[in-house]
Amino acid sequence: MCLSRLLDLCKDAGPGLAGILLFSFLLPAIQAQEIERSTSTIRVTTRLVLLDASVVDAKGKPVEGLTSQDFEVLEDDHPQKIASFDASRERLLPELSHRKGVTLDVTRPRQFGRAPVDMFVLDEMNTHFADASFAVRSLRAYLTKQPELMPRAAALFTVTNSGFQLLQSYTADRDLLLRALDAHKIVYAWKLEGAKSVGSQVVDRLDISLSAMEQIAQNAAALPGHKNLIWIGAGFPTLDPDALSKTMEKLLRDTMQHVTDELLDARISLYAVDPTSNAAGLTEITSESQLAFTAAAGDSTARLSEPFDKSLDFDRLAPVSGGRVIRGLNDVDRQIDLSVRLASSYYTLGYQPQGSEADEPRFRKIRIVCKRPGATVLSREGYYASPPTALVAGKDVVQSDLNIAAAAAVPFSALSVRVEGSGGSYVVHVQSSGLSWHPVEDGEQSAQVQVMAVALSASNAVRGHRLQSMTAHSTATLDAAGGNRDAAFKIEFTTPPKTRTLRFVVRDAATGHMGTADLVIDQK
Repeated sequence: MCLSRLLDLCKDAGPGLAGILLFSFLLPAIQAQEIERSTSTIRVTTRLVLLDASVVDAKGKPVEGLTSQDFEVLEDDHPQKIASFDASRERLLPELSHRKGVTLDVTRPRQFGRAPVDMFVLDEMNTHFADASFAVRSLRAYLTKQPELMPRAAALFTVTNSGFQLLQSYTADRDLLLRALDAHKIVYAWKLEGAKSVGSQVVDRLDISLSAMEQIAQNAAALPGHKNLIWIGAGFPTLDPDALSKTMEKLLRDTMQHVTDELLDARISLYAVDPTSNAAGLTEITSESQLAFTAAAGDSTARLSEPFDKSLDFDRLAPVSGGRVIRGLNDVDRQIDLSVRLASSYYTLGYQPQGSEADEPRFRKIRIVCKRPGATVLSREGYYASPPTALVAGKDVVQSDLNIAAAAAVPFSALSVRVEGSGGSYVVHVQSSGLSWHPVEDGEQSAQVQVMAVALSASNAVRGHRLQSMTAHSTATLDAAGGNRDAAFKIEFTTPPKTRTLRFVVRDAATGHMGTADLVIDQK
């Protein structure tokens, strides 16, 4: 969808909506179809759904010593065969990564081992200034109570009126996180003041929030452990559906679904910690003793229908992803601690969907049953199934993805990407095992991607770009998933004046997974 058409739709929806998703459509699309052959790989596999499940007793304490025989998995009430099971508690950071002063690189997943990670997000755009200040103090109180070397790595982000920012990359060093927090100055949430159910500032907040979540998911996608997203703030606003046209409402729902898919694919559970309200939420938890009740009552509410069929609600993202909405009065640091501990102990189950409608493109509801008496399971509630050869979302979402990656504050790791070349001619290498391969003819397979070269100034402003759709082909004798092979894509791009960095973005057309690689340009 072109920007002019999008703005027309916004105008049709009502006054003030012309700013909708503007951040996501900064660049005009350049449709250039090219075919590149590479000695890639192919192995078409069935979707494997991975579930990280925390199991607690009636007092909220983790239940240990379970085996695959203690679980039953149902998808849309169809029993599923558990294909893989991991009960290991040895999910520790490697010794070289668990040291003072060390920061970790998401493009080098081995630095993380199999350990889970925590991602703290200070939401200063949807939270009033006084509450945001309280949230910062609460996070500092939580971190101060942690050991100097935390058991696993954590990163610190913030979402403000101007967008998404990284304050401290992944580290187990508590003091690095504290110093980054102390150096950060809280931003006044001017877009929030006088907020209504519709208007440019409201949709801007929704857009920036969803963009931040997508960046977080694509940034950490390559990490093998579970990810806990601790979102400290009120979360994006719920839009009034009566103020939207049906076309715009569908666009927003598609965008919400797409971001939900990104979180689920990256094995991220969202724990929403709201420092501003003690009103009941969809799945509110204020103490360990409430876990069993809220899991039963809250989840049954969420499972009544597709999660976003009634409203575009921030609170619904948490239970769908396997997390929770956590609210308290004046003990937000304890609520942060509770959310981290809820996600610290988990079992990983995998299954290949079975059933007469396993490939039907709609929301698939998941229920995990633990046969141990008195045990309650906390896990993701479902996923959006799409045919393996179809795009996850429409052309508008594809363009949104690429433009978010172009100006992202963090590298994307869902695809492993490296680039070589100079003088306007570049070869972008993508690890073939991360791509989606599909059969074509004569025993060959192909993988379709979008490749974009972006010129960025020293201030990270976009100076120019080129976007191409490309297809990699492989012979039937190679196995992409079984070897360390690359698919190579050539792209020509003349560097504009005042370019400091060339960023190359690759997006898998079937899954939406993305990877980025940067080249620093020395322009005199």
